[in-house]
Amino acid sequence: MNNELSFLGTEFLTWLWFKVESGESTFRLDGEVEVGVALSDYLSIAGDDDSTEQTLRKGLPTRAPEATASLACGKRLTRARIIVAEGNEEWALTINGGQLAFSSVRAANSDPDETNDTRDLSRMHSYVRIGEIIDEIYRAFLTERLAPEFSDSVVPKMRAWVNDRQAQLPSTVPYR
Repeated sequence: MNNELSFLGTEFLTWLWFKVESGESTFRLDGEVEVGVALSDYLSIAGDDDSTEQTLRKGLPTRAPEATASLACGKRLTRARIIVAEGNEEWALTINGGQLAFSSVRAANSDPDETNDTRDLSRMHSYVRIGEIIDEIYRAFLTERLAPEFSDSVVPKMRAWVNDRQAQLPSTVPYR
């Protein structure tokens, strides 16, 4: 993705986070196949200037107060580890929003009785399939993002999501 359009990748990841936490983490691809998405144990959040980046790992980083504070400041998700499930297949992968590229792809379901050749072929098919799935989910994002009503319908819901997260933060001060 060229630099001029790299914001779409970070908006995509942030939108995906919003969808997951809003209970809309299942996507119907090509009108037939259902795919579930969850954010995993790695998030990287940055602003438009990329001068500072917040990386959160382990546990549930999406629930961390730092994640909420970053969203409230207008920052977007730049990289995330996600889990994607389709039927009995499951993948874990990291998506870099700025480049809309993925890495560290791991297919969870492999048959231990497969030969090396069969396993390699299965892995290649799995890698191609996860690419198709991410493309379809990205297409759903673009359809929603480019719709004329996006600013009037989705953006206020996303703002409310961030505000709700802020309201749930504890108001304690670390010093006594």
